[in-house]
Amino acid sequence: MRISVNFLGTMERLTGQPSLELALPDTSTLEEAIRQIGKTFGGKFPPEIWDAKLGAFTHRVKLFMDSVEIDDLAQRLQDGSELLILVPVAGG
Repeated sequence: MRISVNFLGTMERLTGQPSLELALPDTSTLEEAIRQIGKTFGGKFPPEIWDAKLGAFTHRVKLFMDSVEIDDLAQRLQDGSELLILVPVAGG
């Protein structure tokens, strides 16, 4: 299956690209997609958003699959899905 991954805001700056397409086995989960993203970009992410020991994003990173926020890493992906990854920013 193929899914599109869109990096928004800080994530786009850190990865150096706005999006990418991932090719994954048909039974893949969100956790497997994140693991693959980590293999490619994990070294570019600061520890505030990437836990290198766990190979996962920290709680500061928000994930949306097909416009719905998700936090269940066991969620199965579907061919053609769109994953949005962003770090919310607050300011004043």
